[in-house]
Amino acid sequence: MGLGERGVVAGILMQMLFNKCKAYCLCSEISPIFNELQEDTNSTLFVTFSAGSAEPGFEPQSSQYGYDAKSWRPSVTSTTGKTIKAEFSIPVCVTAIQSWGNPHTGDYTISYQLYYDDVHGLSDAEYEDGVRRQGNSRKIEGNSDSVNGVLHTLPPKWLTSLSAKLRKYSGHRDWRWELYGCARLADDDVVTPLVVMRSMRSALWDVPPLMNALDLDKETAEATLLLSDDDNSTCLDPPDSCDAWHALIRIPLFPGITPLRIVGHGIQCDFRHVLVTHQQTVTSSRLASRVCRLVSNADCEAHCTDDDQDLRDMAVYVRAGAGAALCQITADSLINVV
Repeated sequence: MGLGERGVVAGILMQMLFNKCKAYCLCSEISPIFNELQEDTNSTLFVTFSAGSAEPGFEPQSSQYGYDAKSWRPSVTSTTGKTIKAEFSIPVCVTAIQSWGNPHTGDYTISYQLYYDDVHGLSDAEYEDGVRRQGNSRKIEGNSDSVNGVLHTLPPKWLTSLSAKLRKYSGHRDWRWELYGCARLADDDVVTPLVVMRSMRSALWDVPPLMNALDLDKETAEATLLLSDDDNSTCLDPPDSCDAWHALIRIPLFPGITPLRIVGHGIQCDFRHVLVTHQQTVTSSRLASRVCRLVSNADCEAHCTDDDQDLRDMAVYVRAGAGAALCQITADSLINVV
């Protein structure tokens, strides 16, 4: 069955096949969520802040970084009102959080816990995996002074609300924060990978892979869907008869969990047939992209990083003969991201 008959192509990111992982999200561009809402008064996305308690002059709205010269401070007499909540009018893909203290008071929060509601009805769930913690406790590392911010990347999720419960503090529990990510404006407006494919009748093997990738990237890519398909029966293959084909899959943001597995039929795992690159994270480097190491191990594996940093602007270039097909781009460990 050809590409046009299938309607959608390439089962990318296998964790999407599991119900518990459906809240996972990707952003083509990361932005400060609170700051953008503050600047765009006509936006269809808005956020509401609420808290269990607040000292006079330290209201929840003032928790937004850059909103005013204040901060949120829970009541010193309350024993249960130490939680602040941001609720969104439409789902938001949250990928990171940054917290600050209050430089005008000199007070700050040393540790906190995060809870969220996601788009699939999971309520008041705690961020437990993929977050840097304070020692062996469940508390997330906060600030060590009242001036500088502390940034934490989070497992990306589509959220409808996010709450911070303030724990240890210095002086008072003064709290300012910013979330980073992107918004989903409608159910069908999801940030997805981009795919370009071209069938070839000659000359494919005479051109180096990178040149082919750059040539394909000049064309307008089509947004694809992430398939609920766990049997590899729906694949990216040539739409008509040809001698060979090549494809470029662009993924804006991919979790730094390797090896990345390229699953298909008849794909040769070498640099003449597969090329996986991602944006260089070291700003001092003269190279814009890094090339991932390939290992043939049942499927074709791309080893891109030795740590868990997210990979940005990932490009997966594949070329193969007419009988080959590309079915999934995945990482086994991603099924642990919820």
